[in-house]
Amino acid sequence: MFSQLFNISNYYFNPYAYPVMLVSIFILSVGIFVLRQNRKAINTSFFFLCLSTSIWLFTISFVYLSRNPDVALIWYRYFTFFGVVNIMPSLILFATAWLGEIKRKKIILISNYLFSFIFYGLAIFTDKVIVPYDIRRYFWGFYPIYGIGAAIFLLFYSIQFIIGIRGLYLAYKYETIPIKRTQIGMITVAILIAFTASLDFLPKFFYFELYPYGYIPMMIYISLVAYSIVRYKAFD
Repeated sequence: MFSQLFNISNYYFNPYAYPVMLVSIFILSVGIFVLRQNRKAINTSFFFLCLSTSIWLFTISFVYLSRNPDVALIWYRYFTFFGVVNIMPSLILFATAWLGEIKRKKIILISNYLFSFIFYGLAIFTDKVIVPYDIRRYFWGFYPIYGIGAAIFLLFYSIQFIIGIRGLYLAYKYETIPIKRTQIGMITVAILIAFTASLDFLPKFFYFELYPYGYIPMMIYISLVAYSIVRYKAFD
C-alpha cells in the first residue's frame, strides 16, 4: 500500500501544492530555531506545535499533488491527519507553558493528547472519521470527506480552543507587568488568527469550494510569535 507513495507517476505539477509545502518548511525552521535557543518548556512546546503544523501542511501538499485518489487518501489518513490531531493539544500545551501552569494542568494536557490519538486511531481503522472509499476533487486537488466522528473531533477541537483562550484571557486580565501583559495579548491575538484555519474543515464536511487557506493564518501566527522572540525576548 505505502509503496504507491514512492511512484512518481502518481503525482503531477500542481501550483496549489507548493506554497503549502514552502510554508510547512518555514514553520518547521522557526520551530527548530526556537528550540535551539534553549530547551525550556516554552521553547519545547512551541517546537511541538511547529512540528505538528508542519506535518499537516507538508503531507497535505502531497494530497494535492496526487493523481490517484487512493494515494491521496493514504497520505491524508495516515500522515496528514496525524498532524491535524496534534495541533490543538500542542497549542494548548504552548499556551499553558507560556503561563507557567504545566505542572498544575499536567493531567489535562496528557488527556488532550490521548483523546487526539484516539481520533487518529478511529480515522485509520474505521470509516467514522474519514471516509476511506471516496474523496472529493476540488480545483486545488483532492480533499478528504469527513464523517460523523470528525464532527465530534471538531467539537473536541473547539472545546480545547475555548479552554486555551480562557486561560490566556484571565492571565491578561490579571497581569500587572506591562511587558508581560503585552506578550500575553500578542499571543492571544496570534492564536485567534490561527484558529481561522479551522475553516479548512468546511470542504471536508460539505461539497464547498472554499480554498483551504489555513496555511496562511498559521504562517502569520508563527511569524507573530517569532516577532515576540526578537522584540520582547519572550523565550529567554
